Amino acid sequence: MPPSIFNVGVSLRRIAILVAATSALALCMPPVTAVASGPQPWGRVLVPGGAWAGGAAVLGDLNVYSNGNGNQDRSSAYGMQFECVELAQRWAAVRFGEQPTWPISAAFQMWAAAPHLRVPFIQIPNGGGSAPDFGDLLVLGPSPSNPWGHISVVAGSGSNYVDVVEQNWDNANPSGSARIAMQGTTVAGRGGLPVLGWLRGPQPGYLLASAGGHVSAFGGVNFMGDTGGHRLAKPVVGMARTPSGFGYWLVATDGGVFSYGDAQFHGSTGAVHLNRPIVGVAATPSGGGYWLVASDGGIFSFGDARFYGSTGAMHLNRPVVGMAATATGRGYWLVASDGGIFSFGDARFRGSTGAVHLNRPIVAMSRTPSGAGYWLTASDGGIFSFGDARFHGSAGALRLRSPVVAMSSTGSGGGYWLAAADGGIFSFGDAPFKGSAAGKPAAVPAVGIAGS
Repeated sequence: MPPSIFNVGVSLRRIAILVAATSALALCMPPVTAVASGPQPWGRVLVPGGAWAGGAAVLGDLNVYSNGNGNQDRSSAYGMQFECVELAQRWAAVRFGEQPTWPISAAFQMWAAAPHLRVPFIQIPNGGGSAPDFGDLLVLGPSPSNPWGHISVVAGSGSNYVDVVEQNWDNANPSGSARIAMQGTTVAGRGGLPVLGWLRGPQPGYLLASAGGHVSAFGGVNFMGDTGGHRLAKPVVGMARTPSGFGYWLVATDGGVFSYGDAQFHGSTGAVHLNRPIVGVAATPSGGGYWLVASDGGIFSFGDARFYGSTGAMHLNRPVVGMAATATGRGYWLVASDGGIFSFGDARFRGSTGAVHLNRPIVAMSRTPSGAGYWLTASDGGIFSFGDARFHGSAGALRLRSPVVAMSSTGSGGGYWLAAADGGIFSFGDAPFKGSAAGKPAAVPAVGIAGS
């Protein structure tokens, strides 16, 4: 089974991988026996996460495991190890932030439960308008001999096949992966089980915020509201999304905070006298709080965001222009316009451009999913990578009509978007281009971008 490949600027159908996922009591019994190398011990890795999940493998444990003889299940955060449902639920939770277990008792029931979860999945019936794609969950219905059905994760697809990864299928000779025949958008059944269809998680996309508080949604993200053209006391300078993707905050230069969707208001500095204006916002991993940062590096913490330090009392060579929280939420980085990095809490210093001559000032930063690296971007679209942040391209050699003002990385860390003040969007790595706000007066000047 070929691994998923992420290419810059190239549109490729990713190999669909089918992942089985159920609740702690859900069962998905193997209905067939294939010819393979014989039984494998319970817990042995059949397919490493890095071999099929691409850039998403850095997000957590995405290995495919042997279920032994099928009678050795152990409970875990994602269901019974290593049933087909456990892999599906683990993938959904790690990749999309889904609840760790679904309200089901059999694998096929994931089909009906998916649209009603914390992070809803879309049902695509077998033979419908869209073929399986990477990351979809392939759901097989029950049969008289197998009342549980089966579920797997799509790793990729071709013109006449779908590649999946799976657990608890043919435990006598498990391989952890399979290639299934497909005609058009109709996937063939397996072992007497019909294919109900595939479940698709939230798709990549991004939100773009303007200084006037206008929010534009592109791709698979949800528009949850904006300031609606109301006159603001001070302009908006940044935005941050909630972990679920169903909400976001906008912050103005006076520290006024505007909350939409499931983003809760936890406080602001709107009524506080600030020494310097607010320039950015970062949310905690739980979504239960946020930090605001001022251009002097002053930090203001709200909700479950804890204060870990600031540069508010320091003399800075250049003003702070942005911040990023660590993966744990127990620290953060501040970045200045010269690329100087200030680390607090469990944020580790990975490097900076503080001693480098820059063609244009740094305007934003974004961290990797692991929290072991970060990117800085300059107003000319130049990209500087540190730690485990990989360079996926830049706009540094392009002649821009308007300066870059913000950036956001994809959930896999395999790419990033840059936003220009005129609403233009530049996509690199596995960050797909879904549109821009260029030429839309209400959407400019752009000041912030939040991707998924």
